[in-house]
Amino acid sequence: GVTMDFVPIGDAALTDDHSSTASEKNSTTKKKMFIHAFCFKFKKDAPEEKIAGLMQELANSKEHIPVLREFMVGKNVAPRTHGFQYGEIAIFEKKADLEILSDLKACSHSFALEIRPPNGKKAKATISWLVGKLSDLQFEKYKVAITWPGRGGETLIDLEQLIRFPETIYRGQKDAPRSIMLITGHRDVRRFKSRKRFIEDMEGNAIRLVQEAINRGFLSP
Repeated sequence: GVTMDFVPIGDAALTDDHSSTASEKNSTTKKKMFIHAFCFKFKKDAPEEKIAGLMQELANSKEHIPVLREFMVGKNVAPRTHGFQYGEIAIFEKKADLEILSDLKACSHSFALEIRPPNGKKAKATISWLVGKLSDLQFEKYKVAITWPGRGGETLIDLEQLIRFPETIYRGQKDAPRSIMLITGHRDVRRFKSRKRFIEDMEGNAIRLVQEAINRGFLSP
């Protein structure tokens, strides 16, 4: 399929209140909104009823993922489809609330959720706060990606290292991280190749990650 991520511009940005006029729409709300679009193209021999069932399951997943502001799935009815049969639009309050990546070659999913630490904390205090929030998670199932201020890139850390040796994470740093992502993944070749199980695993793991975030106060229920 084909993916597009964008932030709406101008007065065309969507709001919850569809009756509002353009002049009434809040510019701050528009800046926060983030839209993810995806076009689906299936194999030519895939039965239409199975494709429709899979898309219906995907459309029903919105109620289980709180970070989704809006979620729509529909059939492509354009005169020229270019082979794309269905489309999906997901609207978030802001970019990177929840990122889902499916690696077709590795037959795996990865899920990343942004964590926003309390304001006013420095590097050591932020990491200590993070350790307290994540210490009861299963080490082998999670990683944490931290980006510190400056020119350095993102650092991917095993959760076990973060919990057992937090001082190695903030050593040499003074200010709080610019971003923190909680990451989990799933790989099952047999299930990945099943269209129905592909959606089930993607939805189930996303729901679990969001629920963990809610339980720890990273997200509002």
